Amino acid sequence: MESAEGWAGRGRLLFALVAFVFFAASSPAAGDDKSEIRELREMVKKLQREVEELREALAKPGDEESQLKDQVKALREEVERLSARAVPVEPVEEIKKLTEWVCERGHVFSSAPEGERCPYDQTPVVAREQLRKVRLARRESLSEQLEARLEEESRRRVAIGLSATGIVQQTAGAGPDRLRGEGSLDVLLISRPASETVFFADLEAIGGNGPDGFTGSASGLNADAGSLQDTDLADRVTVREAWLQTHAFGGRLSALAGKIDLTNYFDRNAVANDETTQFLSAMFVNNPLLGKPVEGSGHQANAPGFDLGWDTFRGVRFGIGVQAPRDSGAAVERTPFVIGEIDYSTPLLDQQGNYRIWGRRNAGDDRSGALGTSIDQPLGAWVRGFARYGFQTGGSQRDRHAWSIGVGIRSPFVTRPRDETGIAYGWEHAPNGRVEDIGEVYHRFFLTDHLSVSPIGQYAFDLAGNEEVPPRHGVFLGGLRVQVGF
Repeated sequence: MESAEGWAGRGRLLFALVAFVFFAASSPAAGDDKSEIRELREMVKKLQREVEELREALAKPGDEESQLKDQVKALREEVERLSARAVPVEPVEEIKKLTEWVCERGHVFSSAPEGERCPYDQTPVVAREQLRKVRLARRESLSEQLEARLEEESRRRVAIGLSATGIVQQTAGAGPDRLRGEGSLDVLLISRPASETVFFADLEAIGGNGPDGFTGSASGLNADAGSLQDTDLADRVTVREAWLQTHAFGGRLSALAGKIDLTNYFDRNAVANDETTQFLSAMFVNNPLLGKPVEGSGHQANAPGFDLGWDTFRGVRFGIGVQAPRDSGAAVERTPFVIGEIDYSTPLLDQQGNYRIWGRRNAGDDRSGALGTSIDQPLGAWVRGFARYGFQTGGSQRDRHAWSIGVGIRSPFVTRPRDETGIAYGWEHAPNGRVEDIGEVYHRFFLTDHLSVSPIGQYAFDLAGNEEVPPRHGVFLGGLRVQVGF
């Protein structure tokens, strides 16, 4: 569109041309050159037509303005249509159970603060439940009811998990140079048969015994090994664990019973506790002096038992576990394995660390007792240290000691956030009285969210040996572990 200044300029130009034509026509030379006058008149008429066209264009709205007006009109019509169909919102009052966290000085939080400590005075916070009357809109009420139904449906389903591990190990140094392979497959089933209740089952198959048979290791250089094959070498699937767990008193009390592996609930450690993803040597998976609760070997050493835990929600947890000496279910009440533990979590060094002290009593043929501790503590943004110590006395064996120490290092690189490295060293008095000490290092590469590969290096400074294999010194093992989990 033309501006006012443009119109004024065109008007002045038109006036000048008209004046020029008038003066030219009245001059003596005009009669001699009528053609020039006609041309000027034609130009004036042409300019007049252009001016009229511009005035008409100015009176009409532009395309963009017309489109905006159409959109506003359409939106107004849509608002009127929806308003006519709208249902009045009716308020609803409901009694709801809300969880809040309160510190010793009365500060209240709707969610648990970091480290379960008050950000204002650093005192511990305690969770409590409050019943409050909440006024809701009818639509919000329906939405919450729908969400509750969906949650109920999800609880009725059975979640299935899969974990597969393959390991190869090559020995070198003292003793025979041999290559050994081992693999395990676990199918995990989880369901919620009732409120605050969980059912769990672990079906497992293992093939391969690892290098312990010819290296003479008393503690175990491959904690995942322990073949479950039949005499005809056919793979056999066993029930590693199957238990039911429930909670009470707002989650403070937990009770678990069934066929269990007590090492999953006692002597835990955030850095060294899983042979399929962390350290492979059994010396670092659990304290060697934790003992064998059940008669058997490897993963067959699980039996009926129960675990009771009480969490104060103030950084302290108490636990006690009892397990039968045989997986057959016979003589459940006789000579059980009993263990108790106290867990303490505290933000030492401004990072949440875990400190555990346990004591166990094996009332079977061994009749020994032991005390131990397990610690894991962050030492920085990417490093977490761990340490274990145990002392055993009584029974047919002499007094024994065992300890281990190491670190887990998370990758500091943004492009590899899940990769991790572990370095550890462990020492123990073996049951035959000899010393066994082992060092291990691994690095876990995550190729995808479900697939990881871990090169593993182990060096046995001393292996205690057994009745068939003499003690050895200076045995190196290089290995590779592939782990798939869903």
